[in-house]
Amino acid sequence: MHANELTPTTIAQIDQVAQAFVHDGKAPGIAYGVVGDEGLTHVGGFGVIRRDGAAPDKDSVFRIASMTKSFTAAAALLLRDEGALSLDEPVSTYLPAVADIPPASDDAPVLTLRLLLTMSGGFPADDPWADRQESMTADDFEAFLRAGPRFGAVPGTEYRYSNLGYAIVGRAVSNVCGQPFQRFVTDRFLHPLGMHSTCFSSDDVHVEHLVVGHRRSRDEWFAEPFDHPGEFSPIGGLYSSVADLAIWVRGFIDAWCGSSAGDGHPLSASSRREMQQAHRLSDVSTSTVDGVAHGVAKAYGMGLTLERHTHWGDVVAHSGGYPGFGSNMRWHPASRIGVIALANSTYAAPGIAAAAMLQQVLRDGAPRHRSPDVWPEVSTMRSAVERLLREWDDELADEVFAMNMDLDQPRDERREGIASVLARLGEIDPAAPAAEAQDSAAELDWTVTGSLGMARVEMGLSPEPSPKIQSLDLRFVEPTANAEGADAVDVQPEAFGS
Repeated sequence: MHANELTPTTIAQIDQVAQAFVHDGKAPGIAYGVVGDEGLTHVGGFGVIRRDGAAPDKDSVFRIASMTKSFTAAAALLLRDEGALSLDEPVSTYLPAVADIPPASDDAPVLTLRLLLTMSGGFPADDPWADRQESMTADDFEAFLRAGPRFGAVPGTEYRYSNLGYAIVGRAVSNVCGQPFQRFVTDRFLHPLGMHSTCFSSDDVHVEHLVVGHRRSRDEWFAEPFDHPGEFSPIGGLYSSVADLAIWVRGFIDAWCGSSAGDGHPLSASSRREMQQAHRLSDVSTSTVDGVAHGVAKAYGMGLTLERHTHWGDVVAHSGGYPGFGSNMRWHPASRIGVIALANSTYAAPGIAAAAMLQQVLRDGAPRHRSPDVWPEVSTMRSAVERLLREWDDELADEVFAMNMDLDQPRDERREGIASVLARLGEIDPAAPAAEAQDSAAELDWTVTGSLGMARVEMGLSPEPSPKIQSLDLRFVEPTANAEGADAVDVQPEAFGS
């Protein structure tokens, strides 16, 4: 299923989530959109964005706060790819003032861009303080660093969400490229991608599109003033719209297609995938979907987070919170579907709404996992296994089995195990549909149906230049509906080999 195939019911459910967000007093307004292969496939907005009562839409420009960090990480990786910097050199190579920061311990590693990009730099969490530092000047920032900010942990030992770390990355980028960070991001990413509504100053937004941020006090909404660009712009200084962010999200989803040749993105596909990897575990929790609890592991990548759900598979995201604004973007690489939600109140946390919207889309039949690029030998070896199931042939087994197979289970024992399961299956029906599961490029599971029951075959190939079968399991699953005594389903499957 693709996002451009959203059902009317799913669209109505998405709209209801957004409408409830505003009606529940989370923010005066929210703009949102669903991203598919053709760009935005559904957009909407509820509430108001200014005193004149204007409603938000896909072109309304909100401050996106910490979603800016994905642009900061992309800038650092672009310079890395061009050979201008290294992620593993001491960051003081690019920003000498960092060398004056007292180490967290006598044996602490030096700070690197990699540690800072992955929230592993050891600085304490600093959202409330950092969100008020955006306009800090370059001289004041250097003086601050030379004064020695405090560590909360030894660098490289744990996850700590640090805005200061990303401000340091931004200044390093500026020093390496020889121009302001904001200009580098604009020239190298925003303009080439056609993100013309995205900028670092409210002064650059046309008044009819500019969204005013709000804070709530005594059940009333009060407008927040706009800050101006400075040394902390790399942590959350960008303004953008749902329409522009759809381009940004689409670029990360497209990175999973492989080569970046011809996709028009300034950053290579491999670096975009690198940003979406789990570099530092941040949390493990549970999530309830349709009344069933599922596990969720969360990790920080580079300017992006990875959520690994036992139910939905991988979801890549980043949220933003800032005085006056809250934002979230998230996407499901397997289905190539993303959601963006932007709200105009302080720390509004529209990520909850965005997650609910994405879940509605995934419930509509989206695949849970990305399909791997399957080795051609998988099909060949599957055919060999099916021949062995029909009639055992030692010469064929010698040809297709890797050298570990007979060491792991004697050939006679394996052959007897197969015969035992086949006896329960009865006569195999070669025309019966086979339910397949492809977990990796070198693995395949499929079902075999007989006159008396069904079995599941699990096969894995070796990493040799000419891959062979290194693991093979056959498990009896259940009797067929027309088998005698079929009212008792076998829940303790018989198996052979592994």
